[in-house]
Amino acid sequence: AWIALIGAFLTIAFTNPHDVQDALRNHVEWDTLLFFGGLFVLVEVCAAMGLLEAIGGVLASVISSQDESQQLTIAITLILWVSAVTSAFLDNIP
Repeated sequence: AWIALIGAFLTIAFTNPHDVQDALRNHVEWDTLLFFGGLFVLVEVCAAMGLLEAIGGVLASVISSQDESQQLTIAITLILWVSAVTSAFLDNIP
């Protein structure tokens, strides 16, 4: 983080202020940055609420309740479907 801050400081210090303003206005994809910022906040809130641990606990109990010969197949199938459903709600394309 320090290297990025030093680089930003040097860029601002040794360039024309109008060039920096133009770059910030026209060349930064603010929609994408805000989307990922919101996504990170959403994931952290879900983790703080215990939602991720609850989902993991339910999946672990379902997998462990199955016959030992079928646990791997059930685990792979459940993880695939849970990640697909979660991805449908938290679509990562702004």
